[in-house]
Amino acid sequence: MVERVQRTVLLVEDDAALREVMAECLATDNYAVIQATGGDDAMRLAQLNGPDVILLDLAMPHRSGLDVLHALKRAAPHETSRCLLSAATHWCSWTNVRLASMV
Repeated sequence: MVERVQRTVLLVEDDAALREVMAECLATDNYAVIQATGGDDAMRLAQLNGPDVILLDLAMPHRSGLDVLHALKRAAPHETSRCLLSAATHWCSWTNVRLASMV
């Protein structure tokens, strides 16, 4: 039997209910989940924990997901974490998604 290495996911979502559901789903699939409630929290936890993957909400108050993504890239340009962006459909257009993918 091959043992799967547990990966760490930093989950950044300002909606508490959605964050909890997502965290439970990830934990069920054997991911170690670190939860951040916003952009500043995400920056601190990313630098502290060096997660394998960052699931980042684009539409957050105070500091948007794109702002966080740019700041993370500036702080650690050679970091190997992967960042996946998500957004509510009422806020995000395909243009925003394409812009985010170019970062």
